[in-house]
Amino acid sequence: QLAGDVVNGSNGTIWVAGPLRGAMPAFGNAGYVALQGGDLTGVRAFSNAGLLTASDGMARTLGADTFTNQSTGVLSQANGRLSDVLTIAGNYIGAPGSRVQQDIDLALPGNADAGDRIVIGGSASGATTF
Repeated sequence: QLAGDVVNGSNGTIWVAGPLRGAMPAFGNAGYVALQGGDLTGVRAFSNAGLLTASDGMARTLGADTFTNQSTGVLSQANGRLSDVLTIAGNYIGAPGSRVQQDIDLALPGNADAGDRIVIGGSASGATTF
């Protein structure tokens, strides 16, 4: 359980291997955060200027009221599998230059499960390159 603001610097790594809950007003990532085996919940505002991965083949939750993918931010589900699902509990804001990386198989016509998915619980705004 974490309380207070969390800042992950440009050379930092946070590996979430189990449930990580807290009361975090702000979570800033300029380094690397991996949701690999666990969910991150209890965040008011998550600002991603680094790399956030959710690519372990499981459904993962980023429990943030607002997730902002900054201009240098990358949200990646790329791992060669089509089964990754990330739920962002609240709003998604994409700054120009932000990116999302996903595995998608366009050769499977009519198959709704032919790619990774991001589920946004609130609204989506801004601009993001996929």
